[in-house]
Amino acid sequence: MPSSDPSALRAWLAVAVWMTVTVILSTFQLEDLQPNLPDADKIGHAAVYVVLGFLCAVAWHRHGSSHSAVLERSMALVLLYGALMEFLQSFVGRDPSMADWIADGVGALVGIGFWKAWRVVVESTAEQAR
Repeated sequence: MPSSDPSALRAWLAVAVWMTVTVILSTFQLEDLQPNLPDADKIGHAAVYVVLGFLCAVAWHRHGSSHSAVLERSMALVLLYGALMEFLQSFVGRDPSMADWIADGVGALVGIGFWKAWRVVVESTAEQAR
């Protein structure tokens, strides 16, 4: 059952907004915006999904999920969403790519890892304040 806590609702709104940004980035031709670097596309995918992974972890945590559930649910949601975005690209003249989806997953892992590190700092700071 979804939490009615305002901070949880704001966290899920942030996820929805970032997913909307991701739809735009995934469905429009953006080659002109990419730097001329090797693997710039994969780096871009990973960067976008770092943010999504972090935001999903925050939302699941504020929703009331345990730490292990946050990790599992965030990764599952981001991987499913990344697969959906790759699938949708085939309908808008872009090529779906397993390598892009893997970059999405790597980015999600990093983002969730950032969340986990942030929680360690927050919890140790709270412990020290007692």
